[in-house]
Amino acid sequence: MQNETQKSRGRMWAWGTAIVYCLFAAGTIGFVVFASTQKVDLVSEDYYKNEIVYQKQIERMNRTNALKETVTWYISGDGKTVEFKFPNNDITDGTIKFYRPSSSSLDKEFKVTPNADGIQFIPVESLPKGMWKVKVEWSEHNENYYLESNLML
Repeated sequence: MQNETQKSRGRMWAWGTAIVYCLFAAGTIGFVVFASTQKVDLVSEDYYKNEIVYQKQIERMNRTNALKETVTWYISGDGKTVEFKFPNNDITDGTIKFYRPSSSSLDKEFKVTPNADGIQFIPVESLPKGMWKVKVEWSEHNENYYLESNLML
């Protein structure tokens, strides 16, 4: 009787091992099939177009870094405005973007319109407190410039 019990346990272990092996093999095959059907693109479809745009951005940043004076900004003492000081009044076009990394719905964009002293005031009292990226793009003398920095309100 004991011999039959041992044989029965041996068969159970054999079947159990076979079932575990089959489940493992099926899981592995399933994962391989799933992984092979996933689209993995490390490069965008219009890679060269994006590269040209990015290269122009690098050129604008390098041009900005080469300036003796560039755009500066200060938060007013009461925290209601940000004062942008442009080094000269030859600006033909431009934008000031307040980009909120945590919520793109809060982003704000303003046209560059400095006064005769090269100063522009942007009201910020309605903007939520926190970290903002300020992106300033402008053109002068047929050249484009770009400056970006973080701003804590």
